[in-house]
Amino acid sequence: MKQTSRRTIIIGAAAVMVAGVSGVATATWDLAGAPVAIPVDGAAMPEGNAPSATLVTAGVAVRWKPTDVHGGQIDGYEVTRLDASGGRHPAGPGCAGTVVTAGCVETGVPAGTWRYVVRPRQGTAWAGEESAPSRPVTVPDPSASASTPPSAEPSASTPADPSPSEAVREQSSAAAADSSPPAQPAVSPSPEQPVETSPVPSHSGSRPNG
Repeated sequence: MKQTSRRTIIIGAAAVMVAGVSGVATATWDLAGAPVAIPVDGAAMPEGNAPSATLVTAGVAVRWKPTDVHGGQIDGYEVTRLDASGGRHPAGPGCAGTVVTAGCVETGVPAGTWRYVVRPRQGTAWAGEESAPSRPVTVPDPSASASTPPSAEPSASTPADPSPSEAVREQSSAAAADSSPPAQPAVSPSPEQPVETSPVPSHSGSRPNG
């Protein structure tokens, strides 16, 4: 009877471990006497925390609050990128696979508008619910920016405003010009009067002989 009880207890304990993966599980097994029901607490993997997505020089930086189970940190996170229509894309280099920290930087992100979600994972078969998506982040198309011609430079620059001292000098010069007496009109010289000369008498007769 003792061997039968031990075998039954071992089988019942294994059933408790399997049933206790999520929520609260109960199990019963046969003993010598009345059956006993023992409640067993099981840990449930929580939902991931919504991440933030920011465009950086290297790509897109994804950050989120760490997830823990019963006060202990989990093994890692699975990062997924969502396109504008909701299509799912596994995160690329920098965020691929299982991320063991609460953040990563995905490089080589294609141009477009993206959102990110994270899923906490414990081991290979235990995963929590996926987080809410991040706010959209837009990755520009580098070829479009390279083909845009530079803006034309203005032909003439806008003159700078005069400094206060220059403005005061200009006002003083204008005031001095206003207070000076009006210029006198130039007097043109009168035309030269002709000089009257008396005619010289001519001697038409011959000179007398001496």
